[in-house]
Amino acid sequence: MSPGVPGNTENAMSWDGANLGAQWKVWGMAIEPAGPQIVGSSMIGGNGWIAYSTNYIGGQFWLSKFHAWSNGVNDLTGQISGYNVYARVTYVGGVPQSVYSTAYFTGVFDDCSSCTLEYVISNVAQVWPAQGAGYPPLLCGATAGEYYDVCCIRASIYCPMGAEESTWGAIKSIYR
Repeated sequence: MSPGVPGNTENAMSWDGANLGAQWKVWGMAIEPAGPQIVGSSMIGGNGWIAYSTNYIGGQFWLSKFHAWSNGVNDLTGQISGYNVYARVTYVGGVPQSVYSTAYFTGVFDDCSSCTLEYVISNVAQVWPAQGAGYPPLLCGATAGEYYDVCCIRASIYCPMGAEESTWGAIKSIYR
């Protein structure tokens, strides 16, 4: 299938040059039926750029227990509640030359439905050609796909704090 086709899925995971998916994974997100939407462009005679915003539905995430976001005991898993990719494609003579993207997703943890994850993958550059040397094979028997190099990732975990009021005397009595 071609890129951007509704129903195409995305699988993204960490890659340190030797270990695929050892720190984090997100998978199973499918491009929603509306497909990519053009959100900006500057094209003259087949040269310039087009910016796309693509929303995905579904998906899951996994974060390794051996990274800064966990306690070293339990892996963190959850369901994707929103996934969007903003991509800017540069064209020369009508042929794509580069793709730079930002992927943004939110999710809810399986073990704590009141805690959420916000994950931003910025400065994502597509590797040309699509089957880059030194990269792992495509997953799940896929015959076509894309590889990207990532520069900057930010993960934020939000858990609500208790709203129960206490008095100073009640707090002092805990430590007597």
